[in-house]
Amino acid sequence: MNRFVEFIKYKWKASGRHGIHSPFIYDLIENGIRTSIIKAEFHPNDSKNIDFQKFVFKLLRYFKPQHILIDENKEITSWKNFFQQNFKDLKVQLNTEEFNNSSKTDEFDIIFILEPTNLLEKVSKLIPYFGNDTILIVYGIRNKQLVFEEWRKLCEMKTFHVSIDFFQSGLIMKRNQQEKEHFTLKTS
Repeated sequence: MNRFVEFIKYKWKASGRHGIHSPFIYDLIENGIRTSIIKAEFHPNDSKNIDFQKFVFKLLRYFKPQHILIDENKEITSWKNFFQQNFKDLKVQLNTEEFNNSSKTDEFDIIFILEPTNLLEKVSKLIPYFGNDTILIVYGIRNKQLVFEEWRKLCEMKTFHVSIDFFQSGLIMKRNQQEKEHFTLKTS
């Protein structure tokens, strides 16, 4: 996968807030992603991916989740610390290789996948834990061609109604009350 070519395609397709006809998505962009961060309220976990951390921070501040599931990966501890430092009341469940059914919640508000290898398989195991408003955040959708193909298949699944491509990451939601739509959006 040529990331430069993919970035050009993304920039060509990506809409700003004025190209969006969905009130829900417009509000997410306007009152979530485009908002500023006060330094005192944002505690990054390291200097890597600071822009992505800010993006995730804004999403969590906008959606106000109570239960989050972090998929297993090499950075799981630093992300758990990031969530707990920035959102003290957030209950964080760590996913192990075999998903542990002893979760104290039947549904998660946010499911966070940082290692999208075998994305379709991971998501199919997690579908029972999706509520109507559960948000799946997938980091690295364009890291490999196979991952991007799986991302596209995930977007086409009838289970999900809203998918948003932010180039580096993607969001997927059920939102039964909304017509099936895919958005390619700018983060700034």
